[in-house]
Parts: sequence; C-alpha cells; structure tokens
Amino acid sequence: DPALHFVESPALAPPEVQIDLAAQQQHEAELQQAASQPLPDDDDDTFE
Repeated sequence: DPALHFVESPALAPPEVQIDLAAQQQHEAELQQAASQPLPDDDDDTFE
C-alpha cells in the first residue's frame, strides 16, 4: 500500500530498579525454608 508511512521512535531506557535488600533477604530465607521442607508421600487420599 503506497499510502503506508512508517515513522521512527526513539528507544526508551528501561526504568531504574530499586531493590529492597531486607525484603530480598527475607524472600531468600523463605525459599530456603520451603526447600528444606520434606515432600509429601504418595498418600493422595488426604487431598480429596
């Protein structure tokens, strides 16, 4: 289509990311705690 006209637009810089170190440490501790929990056995009757 000859009526089509493409225009350039500048690339936008990504926003600055603010990382809360205390919250990240808490999340990592929760992940470690969850990873250390034993897996449930194959007793599927408890979930029905």
